[in-house]
Amino acid sequence: MPILVTGAAGFIGYHVCAALLDRGERVVGVDNLNDYYDPALKRARLLRPMIRLAFHWLLDRPNSRLIVQNSDDAAALADTMVAKERVAQIRGSGVDTEAFTPSDEPEGTPVAVMVSRMLWDKGVGELVEAARLLQRRAVSLRVVLVGWSDPENPTAISEQDLKAWDAAGVIAWWGERSDIAEIWANSHIAVLPSYREGLPKSLLEAAACGRPMVATDVPGCREIVQDGVTGLLVPPRDAESLAAALERLAGEKALRRRMGAAARDLVESALSDEVVAEQVLALYRSSGESRLKALRRAVDPVLGRHVVDAVLGQGPGAFLGCVDDRLLVDVE
Repeated sequence: MPILVTGAAGFIGYHVCAALLDRGERVVGVDNLNDYYDPALKRARLLRPMIRLAFHWLLDRPNSRLIVQNSDDAAALADTMVAKERVAQIRGSGVDTEAFTPSDEPEGTPVAVMVSRMLWDKGVGELVEAARLLQRRAVSLRVVLVGWSDPENPTAISEQDLKAWDAAGVIAWWGERSDIAEIWANSHIAVLPSYREGLPKSLLEAAACGRPMVATDVPGCREIVQDGVTGLLVPPRDAESLAAALERLAGEKALRRRMGAAARDLVESALSDEVVAEQVLALYRSSGESRLKALRRAVDPVLGRHVVDAVLGQGPGAFLGCVDDRLLVDVE
């Protein structure tokens, strides 16, 4: 009986699974190892030895498979915690290529958009500083932040800071939005100067919309931003390099078009929801599943509450809906 736990609470969710079911195949998905590897986070340094031991003890077993979203996390886990043959890389959670489609650039001043939670470790501070540098150089580019502050996160940027930057004209902050495809249709460049990712959904959606990307050369981002092909990579925590990359794309329309087209091609060939769903299904079947009959249980990682709804034979698309932050348990 396979178990699949995915999303940011994947590792915690595994403990829920172990308590519910102590036998059979287990497939555990972890979307990123950001907290574990970020040297700037004190809690990561304190918890790292315990997490390493727990991963090894719970997951390094013949009946377990571990899914990660990027090659850096796959290599790190295989080197230190889990046998290489038990680690599978599936890049991202996919993107709907019919909902997110390419469109011609809008006329007027180029717009660079960052869609993300407003956190310092997403590189928002560096982007704001890059925007200031570009203004001093009189570069024609508008920088827009889209996302909420997430006040419960220890690295959250306050709404006061966001509103102050907006009022000063350094950037525009649009807050949390649901019309992301429309935002990409009205932009020219996607930007994400994060310190580490699994495989960022915002860049997946931007690439599907045919937008070139500027991102940091860190795990997760470099899975989708191929430097010089689908976008430009810059060092993390480097506002000057970020500003230079944005200035280059802002001034070269033909380059934006070429990179945007390449980004869309990459999504269609390797990162669409159909491709990812088939990869997950193949892994699930290889772990002993013969038919797609499952219960989807959303797991609250703090309270352990379960919200149950049935998913019965609805195909890869429905299965994919269970992949992100979901627990799947075979009911046969």
